[in-house]
Amino acid sequence: MGLGINKDLEPLVRKVRRLGGSVEITGGSHVRWTMPSGEVITTGLTMRDTTARNCQRRIEAALDGVVPARPRREVRPNGAGKFIIADIDSGEALRNGNDYARTFGRRAAAAAFMRAAPAEKA
Repeated sequence: MGLGINKDLEPLVRKVRRLGGSVEITGGSHVRWTMPSGEVITTGLTMRDTTARNCQRRIEAALDGVVPARPRREVRPNGAGKFIIADIDSGEALRNGNDYARTFGRRAAAAAFMRAAPAEKA
């Protein structure tokens, strides 16, 4: 992980990201926590233990009751000899950074990527 923030808050970073939020370091010495609900909490990059504990309580309170949204996906052939990862409900293909459908040469490679990719990126 290694964001450089207080070590007590590192597990919360993983939890916030897993639930669909984001954590980013601002240009200064602050961390912007965007909760899955849209609430934004700003904390210091490095804090004393007591301050970090207070921030941890605020973030946990904002996350209380949030259930992880796990998209349902499957590997499908795309008709051109390749395989894609598609959302089961909408049928929309997983896209890469250039907004093209991400394709794989083998079904096993697509399945391995689907298992390894975090929900927020995949």
